[in-house]
Amino acid sequence: MNTLLDAVRTGRCTLVTHLITRLTDAERRAHLPELTALRAEIRTWDWSRRWDAEPTLRALHLA
Repeated sequence: MNTLLDAVRTGRCTLVTHLITRLTDAERRAHLPELTALRAEIRTWDWSRRWDAEPTLRALHLA
């Protein structure tokens, strides 16, 4: 699986920062569809799950 997406899903902001800074602009753009899909997925979660997913949301915004 994708290391960046795994880091975002687990809410590991420090790792997300480390991974993002090493990517080229083209590589960052290549991750956009996956991150957009995760954002859409999170929007379908009920409020209780979203509340528990705060670290994931922070990492997603960072990415």
